[in-house]
Amino acid sequence: MNRTVYIQALNQFPVDKPGVDALLGFKQIGIQTKFYETIDQVPLQQNVVVVGFADDVRYWLTAMSIPIPRSITLPEELYYFTGRAIQNTTLDRALERTYYPYFIKPTLHKLFEARSVEQRSDLTALPDEIPLSTPVLLSQNVEFTSEYRAFVIEGKLVSLKHYKGNLCLFPNCEIIHQTIRGFTAQPIAFSIDIGLDQIDRTLLIECNDFWSLDSFGLDPKLYAQGLLLRWDEILKQTG
Repeated sequence: MNRTVYIQALNQFPVDKPGVDALLGFKQIGIQTKFYETIDQVPLQQNVVVVGFADDVRYWLTAMSIPIPRSITLPEELYYFTGRAIQNTTLDRALERTYYPYFIKPTLHKLFEARSVEQRSDLTALPDEIPLSTPVLLSQNVEFTSEYRAFVIEGKLVSLKHYKGNLCLFPNCEIIHQTIRGFTAQPIAFSIDIGLDQIDRTLLIECNDFWSLDSFGLDPKLYAQGLLLRWDEILKQTG
């Protein structure tokens, strides 16, 4: 199948760094790329790959009658590696809590920005269009001194990129490998964000699906390969 990758752009240039990396990577592996500014410019064809904001990708998949991939933010089988209690609940239940602080994130990727909640107004400030029935994950706050993104393709750790905190503090790679092995329902390409806490424990922060993944400085060719593998896996859901 001859692929065409549509990359979100403005004035014929990718809108963000992941788009630039995708452009470079797909050119390196010999796959045609085109730019789009609005998602309705992307044809509804099986040979298409969409690289853009998460809402654009969801819109295109829905228009193609392809199920949107389930959230892998924090799979239950990996809770042990977070080093903290995780609660699955809904936004309205979170609003009923009277003890603070705690950390909240939506299970649907990028529905709203994850945050520390110090008081009820931190949640009531969310956009009105977010339903109270929205599934969320609650946990205790953890202060991380250093954070890394581990990129995983076909079950193998292919790169590790520092993105926040003290870059001289390095995570325990054996724990990263244990986390990868523990994710039995993993997609073909994804990442895990790992942090070191105040007592130097290597803890899982969250997982990210490759279809909506920031490149964080990953080699462009690897980034394109991961995107393509995951995209093919998603399209196979249609049979």
